[in-house]
Parts: sequence; C-alpha cells; structure tokens
Amino acid sequence: MSTLCKNRTFFCGSGGGCFWKEEEKDTTRINHMRFDQIAVANPETLAVGCPFCMTMMEDAVKSRSLEEKLRIRDLSELIAESTTAPTK
Repeated sequence: MSTLCKNRTFFCGSGGGCFWKEEEKDTTRINHMRFDQIAVANPETLAVGCPFCMTMMEDAVKSRSLEEKLRIRDLSELIAESTTAPTK
C-alpha cells in the first residue's frame, strides 16, 4: 500500500466551494493534478473518505479512460467488505 504525506499534497479540488467553480483559462484542474500524484503509485484501487473526493477522482479517472484499470472506492465500502458485512 502506498501512502502520501499530507504535508506534500493538497486536496482533491472540491473543498471550499470549488466543486461548483469553473476552471480558469490555461490552468490544470486540481483533481487532475491530485490524480497525477496518486497515479505514480499505479494503484488498482483508490480509497476515499468523502463524497466530493469520490466525484473528483472519478472525474479524473474517466477523463483518462482508466475506468477499467482503477477503481475509486469509499473507505466505508472497503471496511464493510473486510468485516464481511453485507454491502449494497
């Protein structure tokens, strides 16, 4: 498992109302920059703990057509599966 230090990274891009904000001209979307940091580890699954992070990371994955290679999962789903609790 690869971990990232919070002192060297930044948020997914949707905090502080940025979820609804239009991109500025000639800038890279924050969620795409964040995804590029994560993709270096070549994960098969990315666990998120926030619905905004889920949406932002799914968007970044879809924009690169990686839906078949990388799954974005909520942390609670992974915990439920590991405890054999039924999931929806």
